[in-house]
Amino acid sequence: MSDKATTLHVAPNVLVDLAREAALAVPGVSRLESRPLENMERLLGRSYSHEGIHLQMNGRAVRLHLHLVVSSDVSIPAVARQVQRDVARAMEGLAGIQLEALDITVEDVDFESPRLSESLAAK
Repeated sequence: MSDKATTLHVAPNVLVDLAREAALAVPGVSRLESRPLENMERLLGRSYSHEGIHLQMNGRAVRLHLHLVVSSDVSIPAVARQVQRDVARAMEGLAGIQLEALDITVEDVDFESPRLSESLAAK
């Protein structure tokens, strides 16, 4: 390879996939929750939204907003912090992207989680 500088571009859908996998791997995250305007935002080209993940890119500055559904038997703040840590680690380690912001919105609580059902059945 020559001594010339090279540039790496990571497609938005790759970043969304990395964020999704990292978030879903956190215990207590049931799923990502899609928002009604995701497709509209995507069509307008303002940002990239898919399956509960909203991504904005401005050069190397990347902002993420994840919309989560969490299990009813977990601490919501603890799960949100873990998602932030794990998603940031995945972005930096796997894609070389440092996030400018990573916001979490818990859209719902999953009361159908197996642990809650088992504890209610035991009563």
